[in-house]
Amino acid sequence: MGTISDSNYQGSNTGTLVIGKAAAAITWATPTAITYGTALSGIQLNASSTVAGTYIYTPSVGTVLAAGSQTLSVTFTPTDSTDYTTATSTVQLTVNQAQCGSSGYSYQRAITIDHTKVPNTDQANFPFLFNTTDPAFATTANGGHVTSSTGNDIIFSTDVYKRQIITSLFSISLSP
Repeated sequence: MGTISDSNYQGSNTGTLVIGKAAAAITWATPTAITYGTALSGIQLNASSTVAGTYIYTPSVGTVLAAGSQTLSVTFTPTDSTDYTTATSTVQLTVNQAQCGSSGYSYQRAITIDHTKVPNTDQANFPFLFNTTDPAFATTANGGHVTSSTGNDIIFSTDVYKRQIITSLFSISLSP
């Protein structure tokens, strides 16, 4: 039997009182912007709760995200699953485009090649296919930055010191 004793309400009743699980609250501030190439870490993936439990992040620690606005999500599973429900939350992370070193070119774009995907041990001289839908690589006539319709004014380099990679339509090789 339950009794309510309040100046605005009065009464009593007999029955079953069901108390549901409480939602575990997640606190997660929008992370500071990062630069492309920065792997996700506990700095960005730092949701918290006043309830003990585990956090599963998507994408996970160590992921390198593309430039642009990216959605991070977390699923929090409370240790006390009798009294608390699983909760989810999302935040937006801005990933800034990486900056190339100054070399006198009017337009530059950083492109990262994942060395773990290179199928041989020669990490300095290997063929690769560069495929992009980035509108910056369109010709200037089509709103891009490439002045030559054949793409001959595109130069690849290995780093900010501008050791050039000589390019052609079918192969690429490094020259120090």
